[in-house]
Amino acid sequence: VNRRPAKFEQAEANCITWLRKQRDNGLVVTSKTMRKYMVQQVRDIHGSVQGHANFKASQGWLKRFMARHRLGWRMRNDNAVKSA
Repeated sequence: VNRRPAKFEQAEANCITWLRKQRDNGLVVTSKTMRKYMVQQVRDIHGSVQGHANFKASQGWLKRFMARHRLGWRMRNDNAVKSA
């Protein structure tokens, strides 16, 4: 499978770390939240460097990001497993 390489490696690494922390704390991360976080990371790291200031973290980016890092979306499940 020929996947597009990450353009913002450090920002993506920060996103993965953040996503794992959120999940470890039992927090829900939506696609919208993930995209906003990535845009902020790109701006924090690259500032307004030409070509970076217009990064939008589109749905297409998110799909490729998730595939690149073998991440999946988890559905919220309020049903607790009870042991007998």
